[in-house]
Amino acid sequence: MLMGVAPWVDVDAAGVTGVDDITLQELIDVEPGVAAMAVLTAIDPNDLDAGERVAFVKAWERQHAWLCAQQQAASAAAA
Repeated sequence: MLMGVAPWVDVDAAGVTGVDDITLQELIDVEPGVAAMAVLTAIDPNDLDAGERVAFVKAWERQHAWLCAQQQAASAAAA
């Protein structure tokens, strides 16, 4: 569990009742965007065990892919 992580972030889209109830595995499945990135940013990877670090990287990879898609859409609109 990720206790005390950005309690103002709304991650209910993933069906999670609150940030204190979310696991890294569930965070991977949260819709990519600003809210998910805010939660990830608040996590200190040094506090995670090896398995959690893998899930942490997967969660960030999903966010990165979303961000790249947003950038491509903006570039296409500008062309």
